Amino acid sequence: MGDDEAKDVPQSRLRVLHSVAIDLQDSETIDDICARTVEAAEVVLEFDLCLIALEEGGELPVRAQSSQLPPDGVAPAMSIDEGIAGRTYRTQQSYRFDDLSAVSEANAQGPYQSGLSVPIGDKGIFQAVSEESASFTDDDLQLVELLVSHTQSALTRVKHRDELERFARVVSHDLRNPLSVASGYLELAQDECECDHLAPIKAMHTRMETLIEELLILAQQGDIVSECEPVGFEEAIMTSWQEVATAQATLALDLEPGTRLITDPSRLRQLLNNLFRNAIDHASTTVTVRVGQLESGFYVEDDGPGIADNDQSHVLEWGYSTAEDGTGYGLHIVSKIARAHGWQIAIMTGTEGGARFEFTNVDINSTSNSSHG
Repeated sequence: MGDDEAKDVPQSRLRVLHSVAIDLQDSETIDDICARTVEAAEVVLEFDLCLIALEEGGELPVRAQSSQLPPDGVAPAMSIDEGIAGRTYRTQQSYRFDDLSAVSEANAQGPYQSGLSVPIGDKGIFQAVSEESASFTDDDLQLVELLVSHTQSALTRVKHRDELERFARVVSHDLRNPLSVASGYLELAQDECECDHLAPIKAMHTRMETLIEELLILAQQGDIVSECEPVGFEEAIMTSWQEVATAQATLALDLEPGTRLITDPSRLRQLLNNLFRNAIDHASTTVTVRVGQLESGFYVEDDGPGIADNDQSHVLEWGYSTAEDGTGYGLHIVSKIARAHGWQIAIMTGTEGGARFEFTNVDINSTSNSSHG
């Protein structure tokens, strides 16, 4: 829906539909997304008779339908080659029919006189019908298009998550076992001889183990944060710094004494590890990384080349990387961990011109009961 078209639609309904979009993004299954979409159409758009059908093997089986739609009021599955449903899916166009009896492709299973049919991208279709003629308006059509755009986004997210989860299971099983064997033989080789070629092999093994761990975190469903507890921030920072191959990098702290975070300790360590590794990979082995406090959180910044303005809005996306050998997983995991804690994350240019990541809405305190940044 374009901006000009949106202006013609009641703003109250637009606001509600935007809240529905947030609700849909919290859905964990395809059936839940479909059911919530139909519920929104019933409650917000006041459609009594509607359904969602998703493409599957050349057919459009119904995945959710309104409670007032009788069991015999719709076919359990529709072909993508026939009827209004098939035309909608094939053409990827929306249709509003004031008189279904005049539509040759209509095959209504009940006394329906008018209807809407809207594609959900390549995922499927949404349809609504009425027993009265000319029951739907252009505003109704625009609102449905807005609603199903959110549905399509949610379905895409769940599909990608499920695919990643399946892939991660394969990676974990098929790669970890041979990698463990290879690492064992490498240790034996290092014990028996000195060779300059063995150190790079060990570094690649470590890199592979990191990638496997990141994939498993990315694929994990639901809440990735378990028990939160008070964690000494400086201790957590130092532990993470030691875990990352920091080479000649320098760590600087700007913390109040005794600063503590209420957090999941293991996830905080993963977040810091990824930020430190990102600074070293994208700046240099001699980069300086500073961690400090904010009024309601903390920041991590470096003195490297920074992140270009046109990249700052994308670096947290899954698979996005500005490095040729980057995976695009590390900073996405940072974002995922922050969101799971309820933290807000912002990216900007640091005080030395490098990258700066600010985390706010963090439960943070110090013994001096003051903070600065």
